[in-house]
Amino acid sequence: MAFKCTSECQHSFNELKKLISKEVLLSFPDYTQKFVLMPVASDRQFGAVLMQNGKPLAFFSKKLKKYQQ
Repeated sequence: MAFKCTSECQHSFNELKKLISKEVLLSFPDYTQKFVLMPVASDRQFGAVLMQNGKPLAFFSKKLKKYQQ
């Protein structure tokens, strides 16, 4: 079955993008303050969030290739 993108679907997609982008406002680092690195990993991927004072500074994620798993 083929996917059909209706105007309602496109509107919902655009609204979702707006909501996601609002929640991921990155802060600028303050090099006089402590940094917190929060890593996460599974059999298929890994990632991390660099935070400071409870606010995200940077995100990283990588999907592992078959030979890396």
